[in-house]
Amino acid sequence: MQNLQLFLNHQPADLGTDPLQLTFQINNLAEVQNQQGDFSKQFKLPLTQHNRRLLGFPDEVPLNDNTSYQLIPAKIVQDGLEIMPGGYATIEQVENDGISIIVRAGNSGFFTLLGDFKIWDMGDSTSPAAKTYTEPPWLAYDHRWTIANIAASQQKTSGWIWPIVDYGKIDKSNFSAGIDVHYLRPGFFLKDAIDIIVKSTGYRLDAGRSPILQDPLYQKLIVQFAGDAFEHSKDFERSDTTSLSVLAISTQTQTLRYGNTNNGGPPRALFTNVVKNGGNSYITNISTYQAQANVEVDILLEYDLNFRSTKDEGHIEMNIVIWENGSDDFAVLNGDTTFSSDFPEINDVYEGYHRNGKASANITLAKGQKIYIRFELDSDKTRGTLQPGARLTITEKKTNVLYGQMVQCERIFPDITQKDLLKDTLQRFGLTYQTNAFDKTVALASFADIVKNIPKAYDWSAKCLNQGKNVSMRLGSYAQINHLKYKEDESLTTVSNYNPVALDKDYFDDAINVNDKSLPPAADLLESQFAPSVNRAFTGGYIAQILKIDPTEKDADFGIGTQPRLLIDQKLKLPEGKTVNLIDGETTVPITDVISVPYFHKPGGNYTLSWKDLDGQPGLRSTYYTELEHILKHAKKVTRYFMLSARDIAELDLLIPVYLRQDGCYYYISMVDSWVKNQPCKVELVRLA
Repeated sequence: MQNLQLFLNHQPADLGTDPLQLTFQINNLAEVQNQQGDFSKQFKLPLTQHNRRLLGFPDEVPLNDNTSYQLIPAKIVQDGLEIMPGGYATIEQVENDGISIIVRAGNSGFFTLLGDFKIWDMGDSTSPAAKTYTEPPWLAYDHRWTIANIAASQQKTSGWIWPIVDYGKIDKSNFSAGIDVHYLRPGFFLKDAIDIIVKSTGYRLDAGRSPILQDPLYQKLIVQFAGDAFEHSKDFERSDTTSLSVLAISTQTQTLRYGNTNNGGPPRALFTNVVKNGGNSYITNISTYQAQANVEVDILLEYDLNFRSTKDEGHIEMNIVIWENGSDDFAVLNGDTTFSSDFPEINDVYEGYHRNGKASANITLAKGQKIYIRFELDSDKTRGTLQPGARLTITEKKTNVLYGQMVQCERIFPDITQKDLLKDTLQRFGLTYQTNAFDKTVALASFADIVKNIPKAYDWSAKCLNQGKNVSMRLGSYAQINHLKYKEDESLTTVSNYNPVALDKDYFDDAINVNDKSLPPAADLLESQFAPSVNRAFTGGYIAQILKIDPTEKDADFGIGTQPRLLIDQKLKLPEGKTVNLIDGETTVPITDVISVPYFHKPGGNYTLSWKDLDGQPGLRSTYYTELEHILKHAKKVTRYFMLSARDIAELDLLIPVYLRQDGCYYYISMVDSWVKNQPCKVELVRLA
């Protein structure tokens, strides 16, 4: 019976003489900014017919079989024990003597499943990301941008939320004016985003082995919208379910006369053949488009026009106009479309034919607003004839999210990959992770959690071979000063409202110091995907400010570029008699109990996102990196050789330390390198205590 087995696509493969050298590791203390995992060294499988079939006949050049280009489910079994379960094999190359492959499992397998997909890709069913899930993972969080949803979300502690954040339009001088919800944007709780990302791979978070999930700061973090455009998902843009587009065509010759009011109505062109009428938006008997919801539209008018005038300054205007309900007033949306007497004069008559006339406009309409095509003549001396076939095309644009429309929550996040967000979270809290392919779980653990596991430590004293040891006083590429940084954001105000001093670009940054003069002077250890946020005064306290609108310009809209933002949710209980009014131009919703007023850092806050200790509060470095700093203070990486059995490997938990009686020390397992059954393997250990 063969003791070593490789399964590809759940079928045993034919093995050759190449040994399968297996490496097992999680986060390497030497490289905190990177994530590692289990993998095999590259090895060759013989070109048997069975292996060729399992791998999609990769040696057949003319053959196009997708198997060769996929992640192939793989596992390695030794003596009946699955020592590398839940992995994925990739074909590296094919030569005359075999097929070279690599198997990745554990953390590597999990990160491979995450791929390089962006969070936004999860809302695009045509992207490669769609192949990784059966149901769109963010779909359940779709909701409408309404004043009712914003008010109801103030007390939410999971999923999406619309907190009170100043983007530049909350009036500082007149609080009673209310908060216009058109100028609010949503956030999403980070803990739920991480849960969604993990579940999209078929794994789930192991709550019992992930103490961070109960950390109050972790539970309160909100990824707050800070993008340059608030956009819909690609699937929403392509959908026709809410289409409010219209195509209407004129089927008759229309005479345009001065004073013609079309049966008492305004002078308008008629389009009676309605080819497309999304949402019944086009009212045929008055040739008018009426917005059935807030909608952004592109409008195009195309026509041919005969012109006749006895005036040398006669003219006709064909205009796209907006008409407010309950008013006779209108506003022209397009540019100049005046047709004048620029034809040769014959017997005091100016006459000609304007072909391919066009007018266009783009506008965001509020529900109920109307659009029609209005003509104007200078006098009764001018007349026009609108030819049949004139077309009015109104196309709904679904790029930007408008008030009242559905919000796809993956678009709250910055344009980064799932890996980026996960790694940023791991780094903020000093976490490593370990996957379990048997129960499809992911454990998130800190270095402090590993130290707490010392009572469970493996005693490998008897497995340690007397083949010498190598001791290194340095770990990886650390420097004497290792910077922990946030992204710089030029839109940040230079003066903090909670502390009247100029904010340096590194105001919230910090560093891990290593007392080793032989190291380089300084290096950037970590830089977050997010930038800090400052506060501004609000109803006796503070709210976060993400300045995307110039408050000095009356009609300014979101236009200031900003970096991504992360905030700490805070529920503010309003004092008795105090009311916060949400307004949308039609409705006022008073809130008298609790509002969400998140912040990045503030004096007296229960939590902070500052890397450094600030205003008497411990920062992220001193809270989550104490153990790493202790390890680096007198760093020692020990390399020894061990004889590890298949059961040792199958039962290996890299979150549990190792004890060696020879050294009288507990170690963190950095790497089990190139394990092969019945052969000594090299193990890299980092001293914990």
